[in-house]
Amino acid sequence: MLQFLLACAADDPATEAGTPTFHEDVAPILAESCNSCHQDGAIAPMSLTTYAATEAFAGLIADDAEARIMPPWLADNSGACNTFQHANWLADDEIATLGAWVDGGAPEGDPSNGPLNMTPELVGLAGWTNDASLAEAYTPDFNETSDDYRCFLVDPGLDADAFLTGFEVIPGDPSLVHHVVVYGLYDQSGWDDALAVDAADPDNGYACFGDAGVSESFLVAAWAPGRQAWEYPDGTGIELNADFPLIVQMHYNDGGGVADQTVMHLRTSPTVERPMTAFFWANTDLEIPPGKAEHHEKSSMSFADYTGYNPDSMPTQEILAIAPHMHKMGVSEHASLVRGNGDEDCLLEVPRWDFDWQFLYIYDEPVVFHPEDKLKLDCVFDSTGVEETVYWGEGTGDEMCLLALFVADKQ
Repeated sequence: MLQFLLACAADDPATEAGTPTFHEDVAPILAESCNSCHQDGAIAPMSLTTYAATEAFAGLIADDAEARIMPPWLADNSGACNTFQHANWLADDEIATLGAWVDGGAPEGDPSNGPLNMTPELVGLAGWTNDASLAEAYTPDFNETSDDYRCFLVDPGLDADAFLTGFEVIPGDPSLVHHVVVYGLYDQSGWDDALAVDAADPDNGYACFGDAGVSESFLVAAWAPGRQAWEYPDGTGIELNADFPLIVQMHYNDGGGVADQTVMHLRTSPTVERPMTAFFWANTDLEIPPGKAEHHEKSSMSFADYTGYNPDSMPTQEILAIAPHMHKMGVSEHASLVRGNGDEDCLLEVPRWDFDWQFLYIYDEPVVFHPEDKLKLDCVFDSTGVEETVYWGEGTGDEMCLLALFVADKQ
């Protein structure tokens, strides 16, 4: 019925003056923020590149934008709790435009006034130096579930230790690849563990879910559809050890019988002005009771205590990027810094967690922290439908509450 009413209104030549139209007002928003995924052959389930295709989903588009379900960008980017580079975050007036378009009957407008390109190409990485693609094709297994999480050991092609300064991911099949998370290995023990879990799985790669499945690993990069290439702040990079491979976690979604061989390019440099260190800040003492729609797990500790550094010798540092992580019971995640004078500064606000969209958020303005500052982390879970207490773990029935922090000495 809604689609019929919208179609009738769109055909009505007496569209009220001031009502947004598709070509003049809505199409530019879609081209800028939606159609890198919502085009034929991409990950999204429908294309939004024409009026006919979009009008059928007009109400859903406006509702999802209002709820900030789409475009997918989980961290609040309003400025109330920092802002981030390359944020796929609609402005309030853009959300209002979509709502007004639907309320006005979703009129088409004049096609000659629309954007020239409704199928934007993804930006590539200039000057990449290393190929870290999957060594062989893998056909996702969807026999028991619509999601397949698979980890692969990938050679980054380094002749010597180097710093990762940028990366791009080119899915072999864009309709399958939902997100990619890349991990490095600290030492030989991590490499031995990775070899063991890989050897234990008879198929290409090995099954993994919450993380790399290897304890001695650290986050290197995270990618989700909508942007092909990412670059770390100028003058920074994450050190990679040439002796060990990367672990690339692939999330394949909704498909079957199609092989994927995703390509990943790296840009590395032998030196950087400010090396970044990536480490996990985790609350591993989770105890989530069953049947709770809103259960909080809170933790707090100073950076000096958490890292084990002597606060007198620990330099003032900056958080350049941050990545939240929970599993599928996660509802929201909030992190803040409590300063030595008692002031509390918001670090990250994720009001609506979605496990399917794993992002690394690079700050527009890095956040300074001192050894005596405390980080407060609050993860909220919904355990309705769960029959037993849930604890920390890597399995699909376990949970996590953590942040990956990318830090460097303050300039």
